[in-house]
Amino acid sequence: ALLVTFYKGEDDELSDVLDAEEEAEPDAPSLDASGLDAGLDGGSAADSLAGPAAGRKAGAWNGQLEGMRILRRRFANLRDQAAVRVNSGAVGSDGVWIAKPKEPLSTAAPAIYALEWKKPQTMRGVAIKEVDGELTEIDAWTGPADAAIDIEGSAHWEKVGQYIPRRRMDHGGFAGHNALAHYMDDTVDFGRDVTTRAIRLRVVSQWKTDTREGSCAKGGLGLDPSRCRVFGVAPLQALGGEAPVSPLLAERLEIVDGKSGKVEREIAIARPSYLAYAPDGTLYAVSDGRVVRVTLDGGSHVPVIESLKKTGPIACDQQGNIYIYDGANDRRVVEVFDAAGKPLRTVGEPGGQRIGPWNPRRLAEVTALTV
Repeated sequence: ALLVTFYKGEDDELSDVLDAEEEAEPDAPSLDASGLDAGLDGGSAADSLAGPAAGRKAGAWNGQLEGMRILRRRFANLRDQAAVRVNSGAVGSDGVWIAKPKEPLSTAAPAIYALEWKKPQTMRGVAIKEVDGELTEIDAWTGPADAAIDIEGSAHWEKVGQYIPRRRMDHGGFAGHNALAHYMDDTVDFGRDVTTRAIRLRVVSQWKTDTREGSCAKGGLGLDPSRCRVFGVAPLQALGGEAPVSPLLAERLEIVDGKSGKVEREIAIARPSYLAYAPDGTLYAVSDGRVVRVTLDGGSHVPVIESLKKTGPIACDQQGNIYIYDGANDRRVVEVFDAAGKPLRTVGEPGGQRIGPWNPRRLAEVTALTV
C-alpha cells in the first residue's frame, strides 16, 4: 500500500486561489489532514471527504494527484544537485526549457540540454517529464574530472541512451485521444550504472509528419522542424536494497504436459520469443536477439547464431539446418545456417518490397516459418 501525504508550504503560490475557492464553495470536499485521519482512525475517510466539511478550519485546502509512475527499484533524483546548461533559449523558473534554434533540428545542429555536477555522480538512467521532439540522443561525459565541459563538442562524450517519445493524438472520438494529457512522461534505462560529471540530451530531429497515432505536441502545437522544448529531466541513481526477483517471474519457458495441461518444468531464459525443434530433439530459441540452443536441464543456454540484425521467426529442416528471418529494413531475408551456426545461404533479396513490378524474392513481413 502507498500513502501519499500533501503538505502546504508557507509560501504556497496557490494559497490565495485556494482560499478564494474555499470561500466560494464552503461545502466542497476536502483532502486535508482531518479528512484523512478520519479514515485512518477507523472512520470512513470516504464519508468525511464526500460530505460537507463541517467544522473545517478556515483556509483549508485540497491536494490533487494527477499521475504517478511506480518504479520497482528505489532511486534518488540527482536533479537538484546539478547545474542546467543549454545551447539556446532559456530555462524558466518552472524548469521548462524552450530552445531557440536558428535552423531545423538535425544531428549537425541539435538542441542541447545538459546537466552538470561538481563531482562525478553514478546513475542508471533518467526520468523524462516530456520532450517536444522526435529523437533525443543521451550522452555521458567521459573527459577528465577537472576539465571544462563543452556541451556542444564531440570529444569526451559517450552515447548511453536514446529516446523516442510517444506522440499526442488529437483526434476526438478515438480511445487514444491524449492531446490534453498534462505530460507524456517516460524513463530511459542506460542498461548499466554510468558514473559521470555531466549528461546531455541532444534533440536531433522534430516530427515531420502527422499520423493518426500522433498529430500534435503539448499545447496543441503542430509541426515545426525548429521547435524544441524539454519539460523536465530527473537523473536516477539506483539505491539498491530491493528484494531479489526470480528470473522465472517473467522470462521463462514452460514445459507443459499435453494431456493434463500441468506445467512440468520452467526454464529461465532472457527475453525469449520464437522457438523451433530440430529433428534430433534439439530446441532452439530466440533469446535477447540471439539464437541459442536451449539447455533443458537448467544449465546455461548455448549461443549458436548472433549475426542477425533483427531476429525473427525460426524453423528447422530435416537435416537440422536452421532458417531464420532477419527483419531489419535493409535485410528482410531468410538466412540459413547449419546446426553449428555456419551460414549456408540466403533466401530472398535484401531490402524488402519495392515500388514497381512484383518480385517474388522480395519479402515484406514474415510472422512464421515452416520447412
